[in-house]
Amino acid sequence: GEMVKIVFFDKKDRFAVLQVSAIVREAIRQKNDRVCVDLERHRVRDRIHVIQCFHCQEYGHMSNSNHCKQKDSDATCFYCAGSHASKECNRKKEKKTDSIKCSNCAKSKNPNVKRKCNTHKASDNLCPSYVREKERMMDRTAGCEEAKNFLSSEGKRTTKKSRKGVICGTLNVHSIVNKTVGVMEHLQDQDCDICFIQETFLKEADTSKLQEIKDYGWNILSDPRKHRSGGGIAILFGKDLKLKTNNRVTKYKSFQVMEAVLSTKSGLVRLINIYRPPYTKKARYTECAFLEEFEDYLCDLANKPGSPIMAGDFNLHVERPHDHYPKKFLELLEQHNLHQCVPLKPTHDAGGTLDLVITTEELKKKIGDISIIEGATSSDHYLVRFEVGLETTPNTDTGVRKISYRNFKTIVVDDFKGYISESSLGDRKIWSSHSLDDTVQLYNTVLTELMDKHCPIIEKTVRERDKPWVDEELRVLRRKRRLLRELGAREKDQEEPTSI
Repeated sequence: GEMVKIVFFDKKDRFAVLQVSAIVREAIRQKNDRVCVDLERHRVRDRIHVIQCFHCQEYGHMSNSNHCKQKDSDATCFYCAGSHASKECNRKKEKKTDSIKCSNCAKSKNPNVKRKCNTHKASDNLCPSYVREKERMMDRTAGCEEAKNFLSSEGKRTTKKSRKGVICGTLNVHSIVNKTVGVMEHLQDQDCDICFIQETFLKEADTSKLQEIKDYGWNILSDPRKHRSGGGIAILFGKDLKLKTNNRVTKYKSFQVMEAVLSTKSGLVRLINIYRPPYTKKARYTECAFLEEFEDYLCDLANKPGSPIMAGDFNLHVERPHDHYPKKFLELLEQHNLHQCVPLKPTHDAGGTLDLVITTEELKKKIGDISIIEGATSSDHYLVRFEVGLETTPNTDTGVRKISYRNFKTIVVDDFKGYISESSLGDRKIWSSHSLDDTVQLYNTVLTELMDKHCPIIEKTVRERDKPWVDEELRVLRRKRRLLRELGAREKDQEEPTSI
């Protein structure tokens, strides 16, 4: 008996706009914002439509409405705020960006809003006046709590000085290489201090991508997969924290693991990032093989100092605790006095609690509510966010870092060509007898050895300089660019319909 009304349906882009009652919206939210149509599951998002008059550019009425205050006078341009119709604006046709002006922000009594009127148009969805009007509509709309929280988190982020504890997260990014901006801004929006990420797809030679991450104010400890493409794990952390990596970790075949130590006032905390890939033709390691190796790792971990916080993508359906392998896994944790803390809710868009947080009984008491956040990235995993009540030791060396580089100018090109010809790369029989993966590995190995010999890696300590140009305005523009990219990709992707 509850109201469900189809407002709009686009067959080309395959999405629909529905108007539902608050009870129906809450029922959909309980289903993890998914609805089933025939045999397909579709994602649901809140859509708040703000009505804007294209004559006076104000909100709450249409251009042909009697509520328009300028109905009998000249129109206001949404581009330059001039007294003419927007389609007749010469500045818009000439694309003069220095003439952009928002008429609504120019009329604002708030001096901070009024100061920003020359940074955007009246039709911009990041306009402060537009955001304020959208918040008003949300306050009048039942069942819109999630959208309210998201919008408020965009402009009212909690400062790190007022927080107690360390906010951590774990996320399988499925390649941070091609979605760096989305991932970094998503973590910043959630105020994360430390994040365990899996499937980074990073390589040892990706120094430019690592520097791009550091430009966002983060440090990174990366452990790439060396023997084949894909995979890789890393720990991202803020520059106000000091983490020390442990390079003496035993390597296992069925899963990747890396460790870092965080100094706190209550003692050492050992941060452990784990990624267990699913069974494939290239990685033929079953759940049984994983449990055997994971037990060996837990026995080794028991002899190390520091309380462990283990997080990552385990690819085990622990929401089904009576199944054979999840049951064995949970029993193994219990034997070592460890506890799985993530609530049994989907952490993957196909369902299943795959991303876990594991720690001791003592640290579990210090972990607050764990939230599973559907991210703004294109990853099929969700961000698992949790706060640990720990007081950290401040990092006093935030302005100093070590860099490594090669001085390629010392190489004599003709001589280096001769060295390559004399190496195994010059043997044509090897190229024809090896597979593609083996050939790529041989190519990288031989060239790295030659460069280490003729232009070795040089390490240098440098002091970082402040970047005054990375201000809030630039972050807003980066966020807008990311939104436009997502909209463009969504218009091209017609494989799966999107419900709004």
